[in-house]
Amino acid sequence: MATTAAIAKKFSLQKGLDLPIAGAPPQTILAGPTIRTVGLIADDYHGMKPTMQVTEGDTVRLGQWLFEDKKTPGVKYTSPGAGRVVAVNRGAKRKFESIVIELEGDERQSFEAYRDQNLTMLSRDAVQQNLIESGLWTALRSRPFDKVPVPGTAPYALFVTAIDTNPLAADPQVVIAEKPAEFTAGLEVLSTLTDGNLWLCKKPGVSLPGEDLGCLEAASFDGPHPAGLPGTHMHFLAPVNAERHCWDIGYQDVIAIGHLFLTGELLVDRVVSVAGPAVTQLVEGHERVFLGWMGPGFGKWSVTNVFMQKLLGPPEGGFRFTTSTEGSHRAIVPIGSYEKVMPLDIEPTAMMKALCMQDTELLQSLGVLELAEEDLGLCSYVCSSKNDYGPMLRKALTTIEHQLDAVAPLFKKGGKLEKLYPLYEANDTFLYTPGEVTKGVSHVRDAIDMKRMMSTVIVALIPCIFMALYNTGYQANLAIGTQGAVPLDNTFTGIDPFTRDDVMHAIGLPYDHTNHVSNLVHGLLWFLPVYIATMVVGGVCEVIFSIIRGHEINEGFLVTGMLLPLTLPPAIPLWQVGLGIAFGVVIGKEIFGGTGKNFLNPALTARAFLYFAYAQEMSGDKVWTAAGVAAGEGVDGYTNATVLTGMAAQAVGTTPEASSTMSLGFWDCFWGLIPGSMGETSTFACLIGAAILIATGIGSWRIMAACTMGALVTAMMLFAFRDSVPYPLAYMNPLWHLVAGGFAFGVVFMATDPVSAAMTNTGKWWYGGLVGFVTVLIRVINPAYAEGIMLAILFGNVMAPLIDYYVIQANVKRRAARYAAT
Repeated sequence: MATTAAIAKKFSLQKGLDLPIAGAPPQTILAGPTIRTVGLIADDYHGMKPTMQVTEGDTVRLGQWLFEDKKTPGVKYTSPGAGRVVAVNRGAKRKFESIVIELEGDERQSFEAYRDQNLTMLSRDAVQQNLIESGLWTALRSRPFDKVPVPGTAPYALFVTAIDTNPLAADPQVVIAEKPAEFTAGLEVLSTLTDGNLWLCKKPGVSLPGEDLGCLEAASFDGPHPAGLPGTHMHFLAPVNAERHCWDIGYQDVIAIGHLFLTGELLVDRVVSVAGPAVTQLVEGHERVFLGWMGPGFGKWSVTNVFMQKLLGPPEGGFRFTTSTEGSHRAIVPIGSYEKVMPLDIEPTAMMKALCMQDTELLQSLGVLELAEEDLGLCSYVCSSKNDYGPMLRKALTTIEHQLDAVAPLFKKGGKLEKLYPLYEANDTFLYTPGEVTKGVSHVRDAIDMKRMMSTVIVALIPCIFMALYNTGYQANLAIGTQGAVPLDNTFTGIDPFTRDDVMHAIGLPYDHTNHVSNLVHGLLWFLPVYIATMVVGGVCEVIFSIIRGHEINEGFLVTGMLLPLTLPPAIPLWQVGLGIAFGVVIGKEIFGGTGKNFLNPALTARAFLYFAYAQEMSGDKVWTAAGVAAGEGVDGYTNATVLTGMAAQAVGTTPEASSTMSLGFWDCFWGLIPGSMGETSTFACLIGAAILIATGIGSWRIMAACTMGALVTAMMLFAFRDSVPYPLAYMNPLWHLVAGGFAFGVVFMATDPVSAAMTNTGKWWYGGLVGFVTVLIRVINPAYAEGIMLAILFGNVMAPLIDYYVIQANVKRRAARYAAT
């Protein structure tokens, strides 16, 4: 038991979210309208099955026994008012849903009163009996499982929640001030129910009646929601597990308990907050908005920075939220949103994925037994995949409680065109934001959805796309105009009669690398066919698999279809492009279930397949510039080797930098005016994309930073021991690794793929560092493949689940140590 000398514990939470909902109520208590009907709702009591004591038409008194829980014998549910039972509602399979009482008269049941006794000295049996008979026992909740506790048991600790951080909530201090004596008496009664600590959880700086009692300890919690939830309080003060049970109760129920033991009467009055714009006008959000996901985002709120409104801040007075889901359901693509709003020491992304899979064994190790639906409300709100994790959690807890195997229900769309539903859904949700509304415990949702997320990545790719057009044309025009090369006679598709040279002559553009328009147009003539081939073939594969498997067409392909062309040489045959993207989509993603379930980056999988299957078109000195060798000049007419290939070909002991081997300086590499894949060469363009991804919260800055640091540290170590390493690139200035080749592109757009990268924050550091380390290692010691970043990221993809496994296990052990310490 706590003593009066105990020092109140203080916790300041940094993670969480306070929704800026309009219509905050004034903290004053007013008399409400006359209530005509009251009742009990089954969903408020998880797992309860009633044995009815009354039927429709019966007259009942306030506090009269209505039914008993047959699963927990001895727990009585009593009437919250005097009147007549007008309905006992049942659903499918006669499942009890609610009992409704129409109020009549003022007859009430009397219970034991202890006004003149020391309430802290009452026996536990007497207290439990009075609470059970009055029905107030059902105000207690026991974790794990968040159910009414079993009579005759005692908790490890009991938590009184006298803080409420829910949006638009009433201030507990104002409510408690109306009945301070009852609240103090309630605390004294509750102290008899546990041999452990009775915790009074409140806001910092708030003084509440009874907090100086020797029978309790006080703890203050500061910060955004969920600072006021009992699950948060238990996590930091007395975390629960399968063997350790803790109870919690709300402050108004504490007042009711105090009133009961002082007067012998059941107090059913409650103060509720009636606030927000929906009080006067209920706007549900069924409206469908044409191309709504493409708009600038005024009037939309998100924890990410992908909407203009986030830059302006919430409007004065707050947002008028609706129940719109703001998007369609998709598989999880983690971008760190869960971590921003989850203050508990758990791995939230791993938890949400395990909930979707209903992997109860993994969930228990992750700490699911600490949670109730309200603890995951913010995770549901910020989820861009539009999952509602409350019902998933309840299903998992029920499965764990009853030790059942998790069996996922069959997914049925219904209708004669069930097989074509994915195609219809993709077209419909592309044109309109869905008119769907929330149906679970999380009533409002973050405005971001998968389309907005993927379109943000495409926006970040625009600088690289521009450089793909410009540099492809620039390198070709440079070779043709100054190095004696000739235009390639490749037709656009291989079966049509038209060449790029025909188009350039038709529009009157010279092969002049100083002509910016010529560079852009010439580059477009090479890039566009590759992009179209990628989108058409990949899109067909995506649609076919979606129809066969019955899942939605995932927006992730929009990004994959843009990334792959940027990693390819300009003159690659289009049939190879189609084969590569088909391999990437099918083998790299769809056989694992689609976007969100694959463990390899599909674009890199496609590129790796092409690299090893068609090495002649994907490597060497003559594939990186869209120009041919002039007749009679043989293979030495001009060179377009990539920077790293040229450096790797130098003699050991020299300084193999582009400035000395290819007449290219550091800043040429930085701006991207060098031979290479169409969109990978410009570090500057990639940095613009990185800034967009980091500012919007879509890309992981941890991975980008760790990749960079891993590469630099490895390069500096090899440079320091260069005299002992028989490889040319060991002598290269470490900074050149950051600008030469496709390092920046791979780090910013490939390594940060949220599906195939590590999902834990700690794991992202290890994963990124590994990618940077392996990139430089391959570049230096493997002269046959001087690039390195592609294989390094794929290796990182393979290792990411293992990295996350060890991070999660460390979290499990850390929480186990906390259990033992408390």
